[in-house]
Amino acid sequence: MSNKKINFMPLLGSALLILLYTVSLRYRGLVAEDEYRMALLLKSFFPGLHGTFMPKLPASAATLATGALLWLAAYKYPLRHPGIAPGIYLCFPLVWWVGTSASITPLPVLMITMCATGIFLFRREEKFRLRILWTSMAAAGAAGAAVLFRFGHFNIEGIFMALLPALFFFVAVRVEKTEHRDPAAKRLNRLAIFLALLLIAALGFMLAPQVCRFLKIDYPSYLTLFNSGDSICRPALALLAPVLWLYLVKEAEKCEDKIMVILIAVGFLMLALPPSLPWQKFTTALQYERLKQLDRELKLQDTQLFADSNTAPALRYTLSRKVIQTGWAKKELPPGLLKNAILQATRDSDAAVISSNGELEQFLPRINNTKYTLNKNCKMYLFPKVKKGDKI
Repeated sequence: MSNKKINFMPLLGSALLILLYTVSLRYRGLVAEDEYRMALLLKSFFPGLHGTFMPKLPASAATLATGALLWLAAYKYPLRHPGIAPGIYLCFPLVWWVGTSASITPLPVLMITMCATGIFLFRREEKFRLRILWTSMAAAGAAGAAVLFRFGHFNIEGIFMALLPALFFFVAVRVEKTEHRDPAAKRLNRLAIFLALLLIAALGFMLAPQVCRFLKIDYPSYLTLFNSGDSICRPALALLAPVLWLYLVKEAEKCEDKIMVILIAVGFLMLALPPSLPWQKFTTALQYERLKQLDRELKLQDTQLFADSNTAPALRYTLSRKVIQTGWAKKELPPGLLKNAILQATRDSDAAVISSNGELEQFLPRINNTKYTLNKNCKMYLFPKVKKGDKI
């Protein structure tokens, strides 16, 4: 590999990682109630916020910043290939999953990484001015982590995620120390084979329902990702293309080249697969696009909405309007009063009740209504406005 290519690779790798963490935001849905709560929190600061892209942007930026700090620590160590550590970190599927969500978890991870990196660089720095800079960075990270901890934004997931940058830093150090030994190359070859077999197994799992339909064999519906009329060409190609990249791992001679090929394969999978996945089958949370479609069809803006605690955040964020939350917590409408509240609401407008897992169904009034299925676990009951002369 020529010197020009070596100098160009960090820029190319950075561009690909930024592409991975920005394009994915467009296609990865909001799949948890906590993501909608985070979106609502951001909307309180930015009232014009809408859609599913912008709420996930802070987590993506924080994750990329953590990767940049990891590169800085690897460069100052110094490692001959400082891009390995941030590359492994950012292409790790769990980091990508959290880093492309509307979650606050990447922010405490960034603060802890800032603190640890500042301390690490301070101990290795001789210039006084730079030592002040690293000390300031460590102090800012510690202060930010303390504030987040004070407001309850630290949990087990955040603590685990905060350990990953240090883990992958030591992995990169270990790779450089053993890159000239045969066991290191053989381990990477075995990792590539394992990942290829995993992708082939996933492809087989995806194709199994299609084969069973062709052979007229019953197949469990809960294991079927795609309906009979859905095209599986795009997800199949998203799984097959990385297998071809993983085949090239054995041909690469240097460990850093093997790692680069593996990261390209995994990154391509995470970039290409999300647009073709039916996200509504992976979560019980309501999907933004589905709610927007329902709003246009039923004119929910003119409807009084009641919802349980699991669905209310999604409705508030998507529809940008008041939703009466029903439950047993304080400041929630008790389920026992839901019947009377619906009857009162139908005097002036339509009323709709959104219930996940059937929690509110037993408290609904026995009057004319229309039932809609929003996903496999969530139903909506629409009660029309009472006309003059009708009995309630």
